[in-house]
Amino acid sequence: MTSGCRLKPRKEKPRSKHPLVEKEGDEYKLMKEFRNALIDIFDMADLDSNGTLSREEFNMFQLRTSGEGIDDDAWEVVEENFELKKGELTRKGFMDLNQMEANDVDGDTDDLWVTLRCMGFSEDLSLDESCPFVVDVFSEKGSPRLRAAPLQSGGVALDRALCSSVLSAKGTQKRIVGNLELVTLLGPMRATTVICNKGESKVQLKLNCRESENCASSRALMEYSVTVPAGQSLIGHHMMPRDESKEWRPVYQEHILT
Repeated sequence: MTSGCRLKPRKEKPRSKHPLVEKEGDEYKLMKEFRNALIDIFDMADLDSNGTLSREEFNMFQLRTSGEGIDDDAWEVVEENFELKKGELTRKGFMDLNQMEANDVDGDTDDLWVTLRCMGFSEDLSLDESCPFVVDVFSEKGSPRLRAAPLQSGGVALDRALCSSVLSAKGTQKRIVGNLELVTLLGPMRATTVICNKGESKVQLKLNCRESENCASSRALMEYSVTVPAGQSLIGHHMMPRDESKEWRPVYQEHILT
């Protein structure tokens, strides 16, 4: 379960737009600051941190920056024209690919800026709309593998993991509403409520958090109804402050509909 951090759009536009290339003779040279940004992008795309981009990793990069995956013909172009190591694109190959793009369009940087913006860079080449992180996994037995997946694909397994993390935590607040137990884990910057149905039949519950102050919720509405199957648990709300510099107060009101 993540810490519940929330990324926000930048509040101010940079005063200047950093140049990405400069002309040298008949070709265009990538500026040092742009090359540094490309190194950061390469590291972000290198999900297994082995120093090269597999076709799957490069495909995810393409989807993120262009909305289109890389087909067999496009990957064949990469294999034939840029440095590979054990069938994967090296950092040098990635830099050469961007160098080729700059030369192919006679220094026009519009497409290069699309890549930068999609990866979270502002016009002054600061990384202010992306938050890269590293996950280290240690195992006494076996060979664990990580695979990137959106939260929407987590399904039942993800819901169970989130519920378990709250129910096993210490210092939670508990409320009983009929056959339901509502367990809230309240931290400095996050409040998570799990609804547990202890009965033998499903229960429809109405949750109202409209009186909460300075709160953002994982739910689209602050007031909604939910059906909790018998013997099961589900997440009621993830809440956190909209403005961390101000006081925030999550307020829960609930009553059983059926």
